[in-house]
Amino acid sequence: MPAFVLYLILSCLTCLVMINIPSLMFVLAIIWGIILILTGLETNKKQLTIIYAANLLLLWFLAGTIDFLYIGLPALAMAFRAINKNSGYYNLLKVGLGTAVIAGGLLLGLIYLNGDNGITQVEHQINNYVKENLELYENSGAFELYRDTGMSEAEFESSLYKIVHVMVQHMPALYFLQTIMITAITLYLASRLARRRGLNRLEKRPFAGEQLPWQFAWVVIAGLGLWLTGQEESTMRLIGSNLLAVMAPVLAYFGLSVLAFKLNNVHPFRKPWLTVLIVITAIFLTLPVLIFLILLGLFDSLIDYRKLRTDKEVPL
Repeated sequence: MPAFVLYLILSCLTCLVMINIPSLMFVLAIIWGIILILTGLETNKKQLTIIYAANLLLLWFLAGTIDFLYIGLPALAMAFRAINKNSGYYNLLKVGLGTAVIAGGLLLGLIYLNGDNGITQVEHQINNYVKENLELYENSGAFELYRDTGMSEAEFESSLYKIVHVMVQHMPALYFLQTIMITAITLYLASRLARRRGLNRLEKRPFAGEQLPWQFAWVVIAGLGLWLTGQEESTMRLIGSNLLAVMAPVLAYFGLSVLAFKLNNVHPFRKPWLTVLIVITAIFLTLPVLIFLILLGLFDSLIDYRKLRTDKEVPL
């Protein structure tokens, strides 16, 4: 079967499932993105455009909306980039992440510009959901467990609403982390499937060789500066805390890469014991280990501890 026909059928089937099972939207978005990237690798720009247009029309006529198509925009951008035979894994990743940030920024901007109909409404809905569950919790008698610890019902309810407020304030960070994860997972799985189909253009570095470009350290510096100088609940402070919330898991990932690099260079006899020790330490000292990994990823980016950089472009 020609690649064009195969991917047209698969992408349309994925869209049909997405319409009927919206709860699996993000899993299906990854599958849809994989199909689009493989389409870009094996077809041309005209055929990729036809497939995406067919998906668009299918979603419009059967679901009556295309509101969630932004989920597939990073994959579409990577697919068009994949048509270029000189584009590798990290070229596609740059395009995908860039598109995710731009699309996410525009979407969040529209939500915040809506005022009471936007982010305030989201917080109101979550608070209502918490209130309903608190009533069920109290009626079941389970709240007695907290009363035994000395926490009153009012204190427990207040703490939950504070958590909701903080979560809503950091919705931009949560959204960007979600899109970054979807984009990265989509490209990684697409590269694995492409290799199985005999397409070796999307070669990814080993995990122990991953490194965050030093330029991203300025994002951390900017976020820290805004967070420290901004007033409580101010826009500057919220922007800073959201930047830090986005970068923390990213830096932890690259910190794990440094750790994997070090483990690969220890004696084979010591490696299993060190791995077990690290896992046990992470279980009992989760927060300190997480902070250590974040700092490790940041400083490796700045000082190139593993000497991975060359005169070539840093891949990200």
